[in-house]
Amino acid sequence: MGSESTTVSSDLATLNASMTDPELMNETASSDWLWTPITWSWWISIQLVVACLGLVGNLLVLLVLFHRRSFKKPTDILIGGLAAADFITSIFMIPQPKLSGAPDTVLGNVACKLVYSSIFLWISISSSVFTLTAIAIERYIAVLHPVKFKIWVTPKRLVYWFLAIWLLSFALNSRTFGTTMVDSTAGKCVVNYSHSAIQIVLGIFVFLIRFIFPAIIMLVCYYLITRSLRQRSERFQAQTVKSVDSRLEQKNAGPSQSLLAARSKVIKIMFVVIITFIVCWAADSTGLLAYNSHLVGRWYLYSHLYHVFVIVAFFNTCANPLIYTVNYPEFRLAIRDLFFGSHGVRGSLFSKDTEQSTEANDHSDKAGKYALTNI
Repeated sequence: MGSESTTVSSDLATLNASMTDPELMNETASSDWLWTPITWSWWISIQLVVACLGLVGNLLVLLVLFHRRSFKKPTDILIGGLAAADFITSIFMIPQPKLSGAPDTVLGNVACKLVYSSIFLWISISSSVFTLTAIAIERYIAVLHPVKFKIWVTPKRLVYWFLAIWLLSFALNSRTFGTTMVDSTAGKCVVNYSHSAIQIVLGIFVFLIRFIFPAIIMLVCYYLITRSLRQRSERFQAQTVKSVDSRLEQKNAGPSQSLLAARSKVIKIMFVVIITFIVCWAADSTGLLAYNSHLVGRWYLYSHLYHVFVIVAFFNTCANPLIYTVNYPEFRLAIRDLFFGSHGVRGSLFSKDTEQSTEANDHSDKAGKYALTNI
């Protein structure tokens, strides 16, 4: 939705501004291919560090999931998809020379639309956001609709989930094809809107689709999940207290408690992931909304405040592996198993609750039959 000047076109601000500003333009010759070299400012240096952390961390998540052969469980598949999207984002975050001039040819216009606009970066970012939303929906179905879970959420059906996620990500960012082009008189990539109201509408639309709606869906899903688990825990405790037969209590308590504990652990971790996403992207998304709505001027894209907001936003690409490592002992054990070649437990890493649900239901059915025959 625009571009930075040649003095700052290779920094973090350009990655955002290249799709947000219809007025900023590069000063280049009219028929040359020109690339602005990397300027190693403090924000570019931090960008490189964040990109490297994202590459290493998300690759580690993918390797652990493959090593455990856990890509047969829905949550593991979705978390693998989230790591893959963040890994791709980290690749495009690596500092590189910025396209600052192009001839007015078919190839020049294609380069402006694909390279200058940083469209691939924003597609992968959008995919990461939508995948995180899908994880919240998957957890909601697993907890509140466990009977239908195995019908609605299967590895085969998740293929369609991912297809929809990436198609939506592409559609959300495809606006650059109609707005980014070569200025034939100056030989530079520019973004033009036929009317300023279009920029305002698109800015609001992107803000809602890529931040507000996903955040609301995730928070609502986890609120309903938490409430359901709390109610089940209270009912289970009440049933345990009222139980007349101690043998029935022993048979029913083990799997039920284990199932609740497994679900709560994974849900707490993913809730931290969601809160981290909201915290990281809130300031940058709001700032870009203000800019696209013409509430702040072009000075904002050159300010240190904007650079800080962008760095915080991009930190989200490497945050999830750190969260898994700190909060999930099973993930740390899986990393140890990966590097030291020990013969640890194979199978699901994040979907243990769905594995235990069948066992818990079987125990519950047996306990129910036992209770009926002893009334």
